[in-house]
Amino acid sequence: MKIIYIFMSHEDLRYYYKVVKTIKGKCGCKYPINIRRMKLSSTLCGDCSFDKDNKKFHIRINKNQSIAASIDTIFHEISHCLSWDKDKDDHGEQWGIAYSKIYRIYEKYIHN
Repeated sequence: MKIIYIFMSHEDLRYYYKVVKTIKGKCGCKYPINIRRMKLSSTLCGDCSFDKDNKKFHIRINKNQSIAASIDTIFHEISHCLSWDKDKDDHGEQWGIAYSKIYRIYEKYIHN
């Protein structure tokens, strides 16, 4: 398997951080969300975990993704934060509702 590294321009990074800040600020999660871009396995776009001791979500985003894929992964993982204790299934009905909420925030505040 050939690994392709994708580097974001400064403009892409500014847009990425604008999306992160806006979504985190408007999503209404009851716990803080920490998002980090880092090198992950080529098969992993991102993941989400909950730190019970500090009552905080941690999201890791694969930094080798395009800007569009990174933003989509943020939507996906923050949806897990919002539905964490509401669904037995990782991608159940409450997760889908959370994802649509995140997308509506993106449409309203960012993607004019």
